[in-house]
Amino acid sequence: MSDNAGGFEALRSKLQLGQDSRLTLNRQEMILLPRHFFRYILRDVNAVSGSEAFRKIFWKAGHDGAETFCRRFQEVHRCTARQAVEGYLNEMSLRGWGQFAILRFEPEAGLMEVALRNSALPAEADLPSGNLIWEGAMCGAMTFVRESLGTVRYAPTATGEAVHNKEDAIPYYRIVVSCEPERKAIP
Repeated sequence: MSDNAGGFEALRSKLQLGQDSRLTLNRQEMILLPRHFFRYILRDVNAVSGSEAFRKIFWKAGHDGAETFCRRFQEVHRCTARQAVEGYLNEMSLRGWGQFAILRFEPEAGLMEVALRNSALPAEADLPSGNLIWEGAMCGAMTFVRESLGTVRYAPTATGEAVHNKEDAIPYYRIVVSCEPERKAIP
């Protein structure tokens, strides 16, 4: 059994279905849904709101979701902020969003670089790429870490790009997060 399979089985064993038909994992409510359903939401939000609103909506959702997840993970596992971010990326990998790997992580400097292979959210036919959700998510994870360090809350920014190297058997989406100078602090 691979590490991912064992990790998935451990994650699955913690799922609980309540008498109210609500699914929970570590006392946090979950929703199990088909990938295509989420992809259609991406397509329709983009079609109705336009690409700029689409970007803002899903970036913010990714940011807030990651920040909340990391906070909850830290509470449940009583771990460091760094371990919470690593746990977040591991769980997102186990949940089928793609395979996340930290390439560089320097919380004190406000820097993080993540590789995402086999993303569940690439552009396909009339479906726009949802990978910008992960740009927001990585910023949310960095916001969580920086706050835990007691650092002034800088506005993290992220850039994402598709990487196709000959050395890599599988192309990946590379996300680089950095914190802007103090003048761009979030109020």
